[in-house]
Amino acid sequence: MDDAAVLKRRAYIMGINLGEGSYAKVKSAYSERLKFNVAVKIIHRKKAPTDFLEKFLPREIEILAMLNHRSIIKTYEIFETSDGKVYIVMELGVQGDLLEFIKTRGALQEDDARKKFHQLSSAIKYCHDLDVVHRDLKCENLLLDKDFNIKLSDCGFSKRCQPKVYDIWSLGVILYIMVCGSMPYDDSNIKKMLRIQKEHRVNFPRSKHLAVRGHRLLFRSACALDTRAPVGLAPEVLLGLVSWPPGHSPWAPVLLADRPLSPCPPLQASSGAATST
Repeated sequence: MDDAAVLKRRAYIMGINLGEGSYAKVKSAYSERLKFNVAVKIIHRKKAPTDFLEKFLPREIEILAMLNHRSIIKTYEIFETSDGKVYIVMELGVQGDLLEFIKTRGALQEDDARKKFHQLSSAIKYCHDLDVVHRDLKCENLLLDKDFNIKLSDCGFSKRCQPKVYDIWSLGVILYIMVCGSMPYDDSNIKKMLRIQKEHRVNFPRSKHLAVRGHRLLFRSACALDTRAPVGLAPEVLLGLVSWPPGHSPWAPVLLADRPLSPCPPLQASSGAATST
């Protein structure tokens, strides 16, 4: 039975193709029960590698069933057919992903970046409180709903009880892309890029006027992988946002941590933008 027929039997009308890989694809569909459009991830067991079937897929299904947060893509149902296909019905990010949004519109205004970063960091804190680490945070995995709110997606690499600093570091990279509209590191020379990352060097385009507290938050994330001087990001930092008095920096609430800042190199301004996304 083809995918359209399988979905029809469960009251879904299959729509367009949203993405496809060697053993999985994502389709849009209209749910006659829910009365709105959804995304359906279809995984073909017979085409998937053994390590994916034995480790990644069971872990993803387990974690998806656990998560329930307003800034995480909702999973409506998961079912499997006798011919070895797994169907994961999820919330649809109708406005696409954050990377394409920034490519099209450029860097976000600080207020908008602050709002979206709070939504993301709130979702990550929720995951970490459940001992779930995403491990694949990037702009492509941040979908946008009809009101352009962040929706965290793709838990295929998530694991339980893993070191959480990797997610923190990735949050900093995403925040940089939000406010600068470019990548923080030039990957044309991998060896040089890794050295710069280890030295916690982050260069900001001269054209971007980010508040000082925003700079400091980015440097804290850049230092997250340094085991010699752990940053120890507090819950307040992960939450990212509370209301602030008029005239205060929008980043001030982000930095209300209960521990002092770890030492990081001084700010360096680049002569131009970093490598474009």
